[in-house]
Amino acid sequence: MASGQCYLSRLGILLLLMVIHPSTFGWAGGFQVYPIRVYLNASESSTLMTVKNDSAERLRLQVSVMAWDQNKQGEMILNPTDDIIFYPTLLTVNPGDQRNLRVGSHTKEVSREKSYRIFVEELPPTDKLQSSGVRFLTKVSIPIFLQPRKLETKGVIDQLSLHKGELSFDIKNDGNVHIQPREIRVKGTSPDGGVQLERKIPGWYVLSGGLREYRIEVPKPDCLKIKDLKVEFEINEKPVNESYSVAPDACGR
Repeated sequence: MASGQCYLSRLGILLLLMVIHPSTFGWAGGFQVYPIRVYLNASESSTLMTVKNDSAERLRLQVSVMAWDQNKQGEMILNPTDDIIFYPTLLTVNPGDQRNLRVGSHTKEVSREKSYRIFVEELPPTDKLQSSGVRFLTKVSIPIFLQPRKLETKGVIDQLSLHKGELSFDIKNDGNVHIQPREIRVKGTSPDGGVQLERKIPGWYVLSGGLREYRIEVPKPDCLKIKDLKVEFEINEKPVNESYSVAPDACGR
């Protein structure tokens, strides 16, 4: 590579940290993007986002948008979309300065929330003085939600079971907007009430109409002692829970 220069890229999905440490902006390397979530609807079809350069160097950034879906493991599925309008697509931000992004939608009113991701990606500098050595380039992802007029939030726990030493359950989103459990708690107790299994699982988005599968291996000595299982979490401070009585043969032979 010429002059020993190289560029390394990393995808900073900062919202994973925001779930644990909520804030009003997404921070990546030398720049911030805020807000960290964008909500659009029929009456407010556009808004401004701000990119602030906290570094000592001029930054070149590229902006793009993709439609966002998920598989049953919660992994992102991204597809091209024309639903979201944004400007500019390229911007330069001087040290200590900030630039606005206009984001909007021309999609008509929806009955079920649609979800997207806007990406702000750092490009390699053109200035040779800034290009020496190894440089990490950052790509920030911010969710955009195009929401219906009437919001219905409903999360349920489904298919809770313990079979052959594997605890499994699904979190289904039966509402018309996304849900975001902060933490999912699993507890298995023996007939005398003793705790044989306890897990705390970080939550994440479950998009409207979506489903997230969870699978937990339970060691056989613990599994044999479990009589009752309970899974619970909160959505907007409202509890959601489900209980299950374990069958005698649930741990296999």
